Amino acid sequence: MSSINAVIPYVIHHPEPNDGGRMRWTCLLKITDQAGNEGWGEAVAMWPEACHAISTLISSGLQNIVLGRRASEVTSLWQDLRNHSWWYGRGGLTSFAIAAIDTAIWDLWGQQINRPVHALLGGIISAGLPSQAPLHVNQSSIEELVEFVVSLQKRGYRSAKLGFNSKGSFPLGPNPTETVRSTMELLRAATGPKFGLMVDIGNGLNLSIEQAISFCKSLEPLNLGWIDEPLDPDDWQGYQRLRGSTQLPIGYGERNYRVEDYECTIARGDCDVLSIDVSRAEGITGYRKVLDLAEAAGLKTGPHSWSTAISSAASLQVAATSSTSCFFEMKPLQSPVQQGLALPELLFDTNGNFTPSDAPGLGIRVNHAVLKNFTVTR
Repeated sequence: MSSINAVIPYVIHHPEPNDGGRMRWTCLLKITDQAGNEGWGEAVAMWPEACHAISTLISSGLQNIVLGRRASEVTSLWQDLRNHSWWYGRGGLTSFAIAAIDTAIWDLWGQQINRPVHALLGGIISAGLPSQAPLHVNQSSIEELVEFVVSLQKRGYRSAKLGFNSKGSFPLGPNPTETVRSTMELLRAATGPKFGLMVDIGNGLNLSIEQAISFCKSLEPLNLGWIDEPLDPDDWQGYQRLRGSTQLPIGYGERNYRVEDYECTIARGDCDVLSIDVSRAEGITGYRKVLDLAEAAGLKTGPHSWSTAISSAASLQVAATSSTSCFFEMKPLQSPVQQGLALPELLFDTNGNFTPSDAPGLGIRVNHAVLKNFTVTR
């Protein structure tokens, strides 16, 4: 089997219709072998300085850990990358960089032996993950938002997670929590009892613990799936108090960047649903290790894959290998880095469910013309 001979980061700057048309940044990574196979990964660092820093971390140091090695050594390489970066690592951009490298190596290994990543991880356990539309609420009125969510339900989505942020154009008004509550009440009435509805407060309303408890209690009659990140991610004592004060399930985890972060979250009993980002939390190897922890603790999990087609494909491959996975999110509006960057496009079936491809690796092929169009540096 050919050894790894090149590690190439790409800093990407692209428009995102699902974020109000704003320009966003990410760092993609290509790893190739001597036979010409290529694997792809991603580090969702969001800001230009962070993406360039990850590119430098990889090209100036971390690539030396994997060059000349075999993709089949992926779990050993993951540990070697962690060991190498112990001085400056332990979370943050280092975990993002490791995530991109690890994911690309899994993809490369699958390409080499003509096997999908889910087979390399032991096979599909959750066949048909329910589709979820993760929304950055940016409509100009409650009526417009309700109409949009109903249209997603008609398209076949099984659920929607609504991210409310004070920076958007949605009219939150002087009492944001009451506006959100009344909006969710209207959405429940419009979509019926079987459509999944979630509220995402992360990086949005900045609630105190008292406000969060009152808010969650007000949402309990609406049969929501959960509320995502209602408190600051570092307020673990607040999460413990909140979880003991409401029957509304609590979602948390997208700002955990290491397996050990999730281990602490689970041990403290902070939440009911773990969100895992394959492009930040140490890649496919890290994701699978978190799934093992969640399975032992009896928690539900789901991927946070709000970026490009590479992150989505990787998330679906690993999420399908665990009984804890309860949804798969896919941005609802056409995006050049989701539908254009890689083929085939990930689509849910007639039942509104996602199943990973049986094609080699991540099951996708990157469109180099689209990649070139959005690359800032290489």
